[in-house]
Amino acid sequence: MKKLLIVTILILTSQLWMTAQQSPPDSLRTLRIVDTLTQKEMSSRVPILLQSELDSLLAIKMSAIQPQLEPVEDEEAGMPDIWPWLSAATLLAILALIYLLWNQQKRSTRSLERLYKQIQHLEAQVSGASSSAAPVKDAAGKKKASPVSQKDLAAFA
Repeated sequence: MKKLLIVTILILTSQLWMTAQQSPPDSLRTLRIVDTLTQKEMSSRVPILLQSELDSLLAIKMSAIQPQLEPVEDEEAGMPDIWPWLSAATLLAILALIYLLWNQQKRSTRSLERLYKQIQHLEAQVSGASSSAAPVKDAAGKKKASPVSQKDLAAFA
């Protein structure tokens, strides 16, 4: 299933690459830059632009853009670079969370060890109480385990 998905994705991307590399038909071309025009092109000049016209348009746009770029560069130079501080703060926060998680896990382990020791202690007391009581015999003469009395249970609680 994974291989089929990967093959399908590869085929689709290769199809997109092939269509992206094809040149569009002449009807879709909207602008053509030339040095000179023929008589027919002069009469229907919509999609054609002279090289000199393009140069003059670029010069006008560049002169309008040029003064605006200088103040923007000054503002960027004046701004402090916060990325190192932001990454350092993020790293510290992650380290603090890891320390808190480790500390909580250590506490949980200690609590579990104490509970395990208490259970072992209680089991030892219960087994010691039942072994010290006199064995009870049933009607056939076989030994039965002695029942634990309420008094013994109250002593453990």
